[in-house]
Order: sequence, then structure tokens, then C-alpha cells
Amino acid sequence: MESEESKTLVGTVVFLAANRGSKSEGTFPFLYLGRDAKPVRLLLKGDNPFENEGFFEYDGKVVEVSGKTTDAGMLVVETVKIV
Repeated sequence: MESEESKTLVGTVVFLAANRGSKSEGTFPFLYLGRDAKPVRLLLKGDNPFENEGFFEYDGKVVEVSGKTTDAGMLVVETVKIV
């Protein structure tokens, strides 16, 4: 479920391995916010959550993303732009 509050963050898109050892193991897009902050898992609204092709073009780029956070802490991104 998504929360009702929208959030806007600025950071670098990176693809990281996650869920090691589980059936959902894979490489997923995260927003790197700095060394002292936990990266935020990203999902582009309408994108396939297992392929995440919508973020390929932003890999390694600094972006501003806006969206709503799920109960699991994932940000479902509605808008993304390169900063």
C-alpha cells in the first residue's frame, strides 16, 4: 500500500543487488542519498517491478524524484527528472 503523503527526494540512481537468497533476488534501482543515509528502493509507477527498465536511462545520474512511499519503504515514483 502507498502512503497518502507525497515525497520529493534528490539523489543518484544506482542499481543494487537485493533480496539475496530469496525467490525475489535481483538487481533493483535505488536512490543513493549519501553515505549516512539508507538508499531508498525505487519503482517507477506503471513500470514492471521485475524489470525496472524505466530507470535504466537514469543509472548513475543525479535526479529529483517525486512519489509516494509504500509501507515497505519503497518510493513509487510518479515524476523523475535529471538535476
